[in-house]
Amino acid sequence: MIANGADADYNVTRQLPGYRSGNDEETVSPLGELAAVMLKAAGPSPAHVAVLRRLLEAGADPNRTINASGKKVLADGAHVKMISCAGMSKFRLLDVLTRVAVTHDEPARLEALELAVLHGANVNYIGNHRGYRWAAIHIAVAALDQTAAELLVRAGADLTIANVAPGGFHDGKRGNGIRRAPVHQICRAWTEDASDAVRADLAEFLSFLVEKHGADINLEDKDVNRKRGGTSLRPLQLAMIEDKHELAAALAKLGGATPDGWAVPPKAKKGAAKGKKSKK
Repeated sequence: MIANGADADYNVTRQLPGYRSGNDEETVSPLGELAAVMLKAAGPSPAHVAVLRRLLEAGADPNRTINASGKKVLADGAHVKMISCAGMSKFRLLDVLTRVAVTHDEPARLEALELAVLHGANVNYIGNHRGYRWAAIHIAVAALDQTAAELLVRAGADLTIANVAPGGFHDGKRGNGIRRAPVHQICRAWTEDASDAVRADLAEFLSFLVEKHGADINLEDKDVNRKRGGTSLRPLQLAMIEDKHELAAALAKLGGATPDGWAVPPKAKKGAAKGKKSKK
């Protein structure tokens, strides 16, 4: 069809029957449909990669927003299933292919991701994942996938770029305007009750980011959480405040430091009253 002049980048808005008024449309494209199939399948196949290559070579834009409407849709059909699985409401091809790469073991998983990068996909685009804004590098870091992260960093992924949790739960905790770069993702995922194997994987990935790719171990997390007075924290500060002693040792070994004169703030006593009640 492409050989006969079909537009590889054509988008169409279609109606979804049986859904409530005002949320019954979605915008789809050939790349979006293909990404849907790849995410829904057991893994990307050589045939998927061949079609992806053909579309990109024919001019399909890897930076086009796939779900332009950002509206909820019926879980009906591959494209819609993909939106549901990915948990995204506004995203691009690289978001989906990174998720495919970190959730499958097939060799083609990285080939598809590399194809998108080679054809100009913006590796630092922040996708809207149901209100949580992550770039592709955050997806790779969350999965502790060094191979995918390596590919993205070589393509220009910014290790200072922060994800955003505007509110609600994020990384298992309440987020109030929290912005975390990859090093802070590792710190947040590190818990004292995690298994030794998990903590070892986190330590290895932290070293991978800092020693191999130069991530700033003292980058502040831009946390505007009012419970901490709006104070931004370095990874070592975060570890010390949360009593993550093993993490603190790993960070210090990599050059982590606290600002001059900083001390761990005293912990509030559990059940302490917010204000003194007047005696009757």
